[in-house]
Amino acid sequence: MIHTALPAVSDSVSLAVLVMALLVASFVRGFSGFGFSALVISATALFISPLVTIPMVMVWELFASLGQARKAIVNIDKKRVITLLAGAAIAMPVSITFLHSLNIDVVRAIIAGFVLVMCLLLLAGWALKTKVGTTSTFVAGMVSGFANGAAVGGLPIGLLMSAENIKPEIFRANMIAYLFALDFIGLSIWLIKGLLPWEVVQTAIVLLPFLMLGVWLGGRHFFATSPASFKRFVIILLMGLSVLSLGKSLF
Repeated sequence: MIHTALPAVSDSVSLAVLVMALLVASFVRGFSGFGFSALVISATALFISPLVTIPMVMVWELFASLGQARKAIVNIDKKRVITLLAGAAIAMPVSITFLHSLNIDVVRAIIAGFVLVMCLLLLAGWALKTKVGTTSTFVAGMVSGFANGAAVGGLPIGLLMSAENIKPEIFRANMIAYLFALDFIGLSIWLIKGLLPWEVVQTAIVLLPFLMLGVWLGGRHFFATSPASFKRFVIILLMGLSVLSLGKSLF
């Protein structure tokens, strides 16, 4: 087994899988704005501990959101984003502590099961007749905050906003602002709790060019398909990866 120069990734096979997952996931983010964190964690779970990839993904999400923020800022629903963050900030410390107390196979199974359920709901086209109120938004933020202990907090909020059928530009702007703040809070909690090794941050920074390349390529929309069709493909891909990860964890 060949070791790598990156301390958070022990061998060349794991590094190759991580780089490929990062490129594909960042392309998806640039093309459709959906599923980046879940793709990276699901694709690498068979090779790298999620407790290593989760903080890496949070670092990459911060940089990706910064690159998209300038064009999105005018469409942000600030009150809603703040309400979501208030709920998330309460739940996330509990989630991070909880995940670190578990066996790694249990962590993999929880993440894979959650991603699978979210994907099934998205694929089913679950819809709401009206926009949810402040209390329900706060509760959704708590669910997202708990999920973001595993860096997949964007999925329940993406599900909620998709179900409300809000305007695409507002959906995108809210998600960019929310995920940036959510992952900033998440990384801060990891740091305060002493759970964020420098080696993980170093590896994430070294691999940033792959993130930027993937987002740039995805933003050029090379595929002759709509973002909605591509999103459906990503959901099915995530479901497959989740089933594989569940199989490894349980059997």
